Amino acid sequence: MRGALEMKASQIGKPVLCSALVCVLALSACSNQNESANSKGGANSNAAADPKAAGKPVTIKFHTWWDAKNERLEPMISEFEKLNPGIKVEPIRLEGKDAYETLKKLDLLAASGETLDVIMFNNPTSYAQRVGMGMAEPLDSYLKAEGVKYDDEYSNDTSIKGVHYALPGTWMPDVVILNKDHLAKAGLPVPKEWTFDEFLEYSKKLTKVAGDDQYGTYFHNWEPSFNIALRNQPANSLMISEDGKLNVSSPGVRKSLEIVYNAQMRDKSAMPYSDVISRKLHYAWPYFNAKASMQILGGYMIGRVGGYDMYEAKFPTAFAPYPKMNKGDENYAPVSETQYLAVAASSKHKEEAYKFIRYYSTEGFGVQGRFINAWKKQDVGKNIDKIVSLTPKPNMIDAESFKNVMSVSKMVKLQAPPTYYNEIVQAYTEEMELYLLGKQDLDKTIKKVEEKAQKIKELNK
Repeated sequence: MRGALEMKASQIGKPVLCSALVCVLALSACSNQNESANSKGGANSNAAADPKAAGKPVTIKFHTWWDAKNERLEPMISEFEKLNPGIKVEPIRLEGKDAYETLKKLDLLAASGETLDVIMFNNPTSYAQRVGMGMAEPLDSYLKAEGVKYDDEYSNDTSIKGVHYALPGTWMPDVVILNKDHLAKAGLPVPKEWTFDEFLEYSKKLTKVAGDDQYGTYFHNWEPSFNIALRNQPANSLMISEDGKLNVSSPGVRKSLEIVYNAQMRDKSAMPYSDVISRKLHYAWPYFNAKASMQILGGYMIGRVGGYDMYEAKFPTAFAPYPKMNKGDENYAPVSETQYLAVAASSKHKEEAYKFIRYYSTEGFGVQGRFINAWKKQDVGKNIDKIVSLTPKPNMIDAESFKNVMSVSKMVKLQAPPTYYNEIVQAYTEEMELYLLGKQDLDKTIKKVEEKAQKIKELNK
């Protein structure tokens, strides 16, 4: 769920990624030379270098930002290893504040020649960028050899220019989480569908109930917060459209800025942006500490609002669908921070790595019991019940409201943006901050973003 860190990544990402690619290619060349030399040494030297030839299990490394215990990777990996006794999986956590920060560490590992087998990306932008730099192995030949038709298996199309470089992970909509105690005090029902204007009205009423130091909602300082009415458009939900045209002056961008400004500045029903950036809070701190009555976050919160390692569940949570622009609109929702499970192009165990991501992207998520994934053959209701049951306090989760969200929500089509997209996000954020701090008006903000975005686009032709 990202923006400020993503912008920092855009500032340093290109040189780091370029270095990574150079190093990977260099290492590949050295590897080929070594293999040639080893081949002259006969079968014994090959057996010593290859665990499979020696009859030993192959160990593949799985680099992720998830904690293996907290996110229940361990039972999933254990089950995979039972089904594949010749493969061991070593999960390696990339430490960082969030997924964006850990991706920078992944880039540095690739640049340093670290062994990579299975790598995970957190959104279409980071995925497309690293595919463009050659970090991910094309998977279509593996799928074909297995007799798998991608569209029959998965809801999320990961292809870039017709090639699949990853298998999809989670597949859940962004949702609104709501403090049910605060709703009861305000006499408000759990919405089954609603508009952004109704969302703002809820925020005002909940602020009055909560008190002076508490708010109806909270907008974290990452890019999704400031494009909330663009992100749920059924097509062209980014600031650059699928045909390459700039989309920064669209009604969705304007509405997004108005929503956040009205909540923070006009209605005083959300923490002011100046406080958001100065306090540097964890994105979920205001909600779990009852300082914000509701918040737009990813569907992954179904596995967290019952309590997890960072926060105890102190009140019951319900879920509402993502708000829409107009009453007559369909209930489209952005896909929560999804994962792209890829085989590293530099891996020496590509077949084993592929077997792991195929398992993980299908039955594996059900064993993990933390998320709903993009596999079409799962029992969604059963998996939701399992996710809830595995939390510390299942009684704090209104599972039926989440099932309603899953049933009424239509996922926005994911779009693989150009590799320079983060530069546009950075330009947008710079101007958006001036607007939310009261230093320039909305029209000037959008005009300046358009000018900067056009220059970025021209420089990247």
